[in-house]
Amino acid sequence: AETFLREKLAEYERMEGIVQTDALFSDYVRIWLEQIARTVDAVTLQGYQTLADTHILPYFDESGTKLTKLDHQTIQRYMDMKHRNGRRDGKGGLSPRSLRLHKNIIAQTLDLAVRNKLIQSNPCQFVVLPQCERYESTFYTESQLNTMFAALKDDPILPMLRITAWY
Repeated sequence: AETFLREKLAEYERMEGIVQTDALFSDYVRIWLEQIARTVDAVTLQGYQTLADTHILPYFDESGTKLTKLDHQTIQRYMDMKHRNGRRDGKGGLSPRSLRLHKNIIAQTLDLAVRNKLIQSNPCQFVVLPQCERYESTFYTESQLNTMFAALKDDPILPMLRITAWY
């Protein structure tokens, strides 16, 4: 059924003016990086380049995924794997915020492919990312502050702590 669906999609894409290509997705990320370099500042480009070189390009170079064969399940597997075990130091997965940056690069690359009529639609729009954990701040009570000030009464850092607590 999937083969039949792919054949029908390929036929439809030929009718809609989609250009057939054998380009790898990772190669198209490189093309996107070259094009985006003209529109973003140096710091942003360096961030994109580092993220691509460190995570996205090695993964998709190794998998050999073609641009036209990339679907949302493949991208979802990539995101899930990076969430579970994506840190370079091997100490766990990437945060939801980091994964959003990955998705941004992948989505913009696929948007470029859509504009260039290499693919019909952007499969990245169907990828589900983990929720960001909401940070709840807490503050010291007056009693806790007084206890801390008493414990640090002879410490030279006390005036700075008092000012910090005040503001």
